[in-house]
Amino acid sequence: MLDGAGRRGNDTERMRNGKFWFFSYGFNGWGVRDFPVVGVEPMLGLGGHALIPGREQNMRRKRHHGEQLDARVVMPSDMIVIADTTMDGGQDQWVTPQRSASSSHPGARHADGAQVFFADGHVSIFKKNDLIKQTAEAMRRWNNDYDPHEEFWE
Repeated sequence: MLDGAGRRGNDTERMRNGKFWFFSYGFNGWGVRDFPVVGVEPMLGLGGHALIPGREQNMRRKRHHGEQLDARVVMPSDMIVIADTTMDGGQDQWVTPQRSASSSHPGARHADGAQVFFADGHVSIFKKNDLIKQTAEAMRRWNNDYDPHEEFWE
């Protein structure tokens, strides 16, 4: 995994154009909808936004959703946990099928596809478009309740 540390220069130089960390794999933190209202709307992905030591004050202003319990994952054999990213430095740490977040779509580095790690531990390769197309089959594998949540599709 490339995390930007391998690039020469300081954080300010790496932050140019709003881009920072270069990861080759991203985490499914939000499912088909990001930043649900805490306690009101469902957390569909696997959670995110852990507090970073030394940056707690800045991060406390954001809405937090910790990691979800394993027991919340209804279909582990079809729940996306991690997938290849675009490696462009723009939100590479996350993967999502959301149309409004194309910088966090899975990558297409394996014959137009991405390696995908599932909650039960197996890995499969999918064509990128098969992961992000808005069908029940594609969208439900992003959500811990295994519901496609068409009401959140853009």
